Amino acid sequence: MIKPIADLLTEPGQSRYALCVGVSKRAREIAEEAEKNHIVLDEQPVEIAVQELTEHKYHIVESNRNEDEEADEAKVQQLEEQRNAEIAAAEENAKVSSEAWNEENAEQPEE
Repeated sequence: MIKPIADLLTEPGQSRYALCVGVSKRAREIAEEAEKNHIVLDEQPVEIAVQELTEHKYHIVESNRNEDEEADEAKVQQLEEQRNAEIAAAEENAKVSSEAWNEENAEQPEE
């Protein structure tokens, strides 16, 4: 894609990378629909996708990586907390079992 055209198609704050990815995804959809319906396209799917974008038939949504990263970090933290709770429960169980064993063996008279 030529840079000046890309600048005209992008919204403020949107990257040219997002534009290329969005247009290519739409072009793939167009090609798949044409193949499925046995339609011969007069134009290249990318040209159709760009034309549709200029006609505002679709828009490109760029995900916020920070929100995605925060969600991933929250999941990791939740899993770590769950694992730590399981370890603490296992240690407590082992401690109780050990104390019970010691009490049981201490009560037995020596022969």
